[in-house]
Amino acid sequence: MAICHDNSFATAGGELTLTRTGTWRPVRSDLVEATADGTFTAHPSPGRTHIEIDTTWVNNTGVPQRVQAIGQRGPRTIIVANRRNAAFRERWTTAVGDAPRADEPSVDDPSSMFASTMNNPPGFFAPPPRAIVSYAVQDRSSFLILETPLDPGEGINVRYRCALFTDTLPIVTGGTPRQEAFARWAEITIWACPRGV
Repeated sequence: MAICHDNSFATAGGELTLTRTGTWRPVRSDLVEATADGTFTAHPSPGRTHIEIDTTWVNNTGVPQRVQAIGQRGPRTIIVANRRNAAFRERWTTAVGDAPRADEPSVDDPSSMFASTMNNPPGFFAPPPRAIVSYAVQDRSSFLILETPLDPGEGINVRYRCALFTDTLPIVTGGTPRQEAFARWAEITIWACPRGV
């Protein structure tokens, strides 16, 4: 007896099993290296963009899908000297539909996903304030963006931005100032699997 099924399934040895298109699978992936890593000397305002990703996938499978976007960050390092604060801020936006276009991700929100801070204010250490270098390091990490249904012919657009922000605190004199920031890379991968109608 023949087993009737769609392309989400296959038969192997007379048994019904899932095909690759019937399980969660990556359908689009974009890895972008940081373009502004290295030293910074001035107050980056409204922020110095290190990474921008703009990726789209259209459901051309002919069946309704569930999609999930997953982000990966490379290891990050911020080095600051003498009362300088620095932080990476990141945001993402999404849109679904016919020829979708997500809003521009705004990194102006002062909440920080990752930050290195060295205040060294007068009185915190024995006066006078001393020259100090602070290091902050974050290993690779990931984040989930969303899970959403996607009908045949519809697409999903994901936009991501990572930018460096610093404060304007006065620099303590002395020592060897060092100010560097490394976001290294980020990757957005869109996963999909069939969904029931």
